Amino acid sequence: MEQGALIVSNEHTTAKALHQWIRDLALRSGTPQYHNSGTNDESCTVGVAPRRTYMALEVCKTGVERAACVEADEELEEEIFTSCLNGSCFQDVCDARWLERREALDLLAADILSKR
Repeated sequence: MEQGALIVSNEHTTAKALHQWIRDLALRSGTPQYHNSGTNDESCTVGVAPRRTYMALEVCKTGVERAACVEADEELEEEIFTSCLNGSCFQDVCDARWLERREALDLLAADILSKR
């Protein structure tokens, strides 16, 4: 099952600031994270939430006096999760999912910021 999230902030007005704030909240939540990679304005996170493992791709963009982050969060199959725990392939899985999702996430973030 895939889930998504959108956050628009007038308080954190750059992609970098909003992304860091979101990442800090996630770390403080106590949810175990097994992989986290990315840049100042995008990330791929693998973690375990109650009753599921997940992979979340997040893209943040800077607009006029505000920033937006969009996230695609989907369940990560147990076989892939277990295999990557033993073989450190999380980055490969992230790269493959970025190829599938990046354009849509980029377009959605830009579209949200173009509206007032």
